Amino acid sequence: MKRVSILALFLVLSLVTAVEAASPTPLPIVELIKLDGQIVRLADTYTDGQWLVIYIRPNCRACDTALGLIGATASTRLVVVGDMPVNDLKRVALEHPQMVGTTWLADTAHRVAGSLQLSGAPVALGIRRQTTLWTLNGLLGDREQYVATLRNWIK
Repeated sequence: MKRVSILALFLVLSLVTAVEAASPTPLPIVELIKLDGQIVRLADTYTDGQWLVIYIRPNCRACDTALGLIGATASTRLVVVGDMPVNDLKRVALEHPQMVGTTWLADTAHRVAGSLQLSGAPVALGIRRQTTLWTLNGLLGDREQYVATLRNWIK
């Protein structure tokens, strides 16, 4: 019984998500690769309005879950940054065909996480113009609230 309680506590703690209203932080000047091989800077993706970045890593079940949930929210104001080679990110994009209009960028040099001091994955970043205003680490326990939070930011 004690072992079950410890396991349950571990599972609850692993699902805890940190939502932070970050101090406004300019996006780093890092070069990323689009699925077509074009090199772009993250900060130049959108220069006006609000947009959303979802940072993912390879072999991340929570990242796959997040992308599945976000699929219904997909818009042209959504950018997925994958800390992986371009071909791996292409495979992820093909697994989520409902995300029409999404910009997919590969961080093959692994610089985004360090530049933005991200830990874990997935991480959602609320961007206004070229400044990060908030981050959401992991998934919320309430999936509907997670999707609503992201949808409200980019609608």
